[in-house]
Amino acid sequence: MQSHHDQINSAKYFVTYGLMSTLLGSNPFWHTFLILSTQAKASEPIEVKKAWSFNPAPMVQSDSLVTKLKKILGFNFDLQGNYGMWKTEKLRYFDWGVGLHGITFEITQVQYLLLQKLYIERLTQQEQAISEAKTKLSAFLNDPNSIEIYQEEIRLSYEEKRQPRLHPFQFQISINWDGMSLEGSNTCKTMAIQLLREINIPEKHLALGAFQFYR
Repeated sequence: MQSHHDQINSAKYFVTYGLMSTLLGSNPFWHTFLILSTQAKASEPIEVKKAWSFNPAPMVQSDSLVTKLKKILGFNFDLQGNYGMWKTEKLRYFDWGVGLHGITFEITQVQYLLLQKLYIERLTQQEQAISEAKTKLSAFLNDPNSIEIYQEEIRLSYEEKRQPRLHPFQFQISINWDGMSLEGSNTCKTMAIQLLREINIPEKHLALGAFQFYR
């Protein structure tokens, strides 16, 4: 009979770099997320524990032609000048049987716990930044929008000589010999890959795995 210690040691941990297609309501470039899952022992199924993603802040509404065109193309967020937010994904979208793609990496328990720690740190920092910016702006604005909040956090970071706690969500779309390129962008994909790098997923696996799904 296996001891409790042996059962713990036989547990496996996984992180999946996944993409959600337009079949599930994603934007035309597809939405990226990370799924954390575990397997207590080989005879048991893999259990999804949680999923996270980096999402654009609410679009600042405008009646401009550019805004109307973005909505027609399926983009309900600002392509430049706004920030993104980490959030927990709703797992019910992962059980439709269509529209999901991805690659799974087996990781150690140390990496699994580190990934959760890094996510909580990011979540805490963004919540603090948004709260503090709103407090500062409320002195002269009734309802600051997301761009104003982002600009205030950038201003505060310069003033306090620190890194901004909010990260941009932006598309740098260009055309090269291979077609459309998103090089230089900061999106759900680049932020998910950054987290995988921070838990030391080998670069060769990211290049062969995650990047082949980059759209």
